[in-house]
Amino acid sequence: MAKPKLDFDELARGLGAERRGQIKASPGYFGAAQLATELAHRLRVPANGGRPTDPTWTERRIVPLRRSTLERLNADADRLGIEPMQLAAVLIEKGLDRARKIPSGQALLRRTKTMEKKRKHHYVWRGYLKAWANGDKIFCLREGRVFESGLMGVANKRDFYKPERLSADELVLLRKLALATPRPHVQAVNAGWLETLTFPFRIDDMVQTISPSNTAAVETINAALHNYEEDFHAKIESDAVKHLDALRQRDTSFFTNDDDCADFLLFVCLQYTRTARMQHAIMEAATRDFPGLRLDRIWKILRYPLASNIAWVIYAERANWRLVFLDNQCGRPFVAGDQPIVNTYAMASPGEEPTKLEFYYPLSPRLGLLITERPELTNGASLMPDLAQVDRYNSYIVQASYEQIYAESPEVLEQISAGLYR
Repeated sequence: MAKPKLDFDELARGLGAERRGQIKASPGYFGAAQLATELAHRLRVPANGGRPTDPTWTERRIVPLRRSTLERLNADADRLGIEPMQLAAVLIEKGLDRARKIPSGQALLRRTKTMEKKRKHHYVWRGYLKAWANGDKIFCLREGRVFESGLMGVANKRDFYKPERLSADELVLLRKLALATPRPHVQAVNAGWLETLTFPFRIDDMVQTISPSNTAAVETINAALHNYEEDFHAKIESDAVKHLDALRQRDTSFFTNDDDCADFLLFVCLQYTRTARMQHAIMEAATRDFPGLRLDRIWKILRYPLASNIAWVIYAERANWRLVFLDNQCGRPFVAGDQPIVNTYAMASPGEEPTKLEFYYPLSPRLGLLITERPELTNGASLMPDLAQVDRYNSYIVQASYEQIYAESPEVLEQISAGLYR
């Protein structure tokens, strides 16, 4: 799955450097592979044989280094598949290029809107909520008050996805939790999440090493890192548009295609784990069961391996799972919430640890989706819930919500505020 990457043309200008050709980055390396492929393009085997090198590197010098710097070079070069001193040579070149011309940081940021920090981080996809909106407006219930809001104004928190550098102890705990699954292939996927979501800090370290006094470069890279996870979710959401469009047309054929099925399940499970409600619930459980343990910083990364684990459970046994539609014609619309997907077994027995999984995902005021193992149902089947059943599914969304519930009109929200589902 392609990951969002930095605008390296802007970054190069911020460093005062020059890009040598247009090179595509391979997925999952946050643009670091661009450095590797640039080297691969430049390195040539000498005519008399030997190790590939850049023909323009004609001088050899011994450069004193701190041990910690050498360790970082070794680790990053190994990750990029190149020699440590080749990486060092490129970094030195870029640092010297930067010294020739240092642009104004403010001018660079004014030119680069994409590098501005996004402060409103949405944990529910606005594209999903459009099914309940009238134009760009949606009705919202929060703290007992019903009001109309723009889609930009709901289901977000300031800097919710802001990356935080983890300590060595936190990284050890994160790795233990993320790789706890006994399935080697899922371990590999989760290890990839850890590399992808912690690697941006290595890019930051490189910039700080190359040009710590270059305000433009530092601010540009900081903005890119700040936006990384928000942009990452935007990419996943963009890939899921075709699946939600198909579902709203009652088409489940993509679920029989292995790649589409995997992408859809990862999308669904990330919508389940990414929210403020899920984060709050995990923090509460950790505080209760493990006093003194702080998972808040670790959870920002751990929610991705958790989503992979859940998605794999369904994907591995997808022959037993069905996508079932709830065709709501009873007159009371389905509502949406800031926890958009719920496990119906957890909602039906609150306070008890669920042993089974069935996702309920409202797709619009008149269409819901069950992702279920119930053997009496078939993939693509449509059920017509009565008023009591619609109320039950709505109560699940209300019960699971963190702060907000959404609807296309105020009436049902006013009924909920008055105690409809208490």
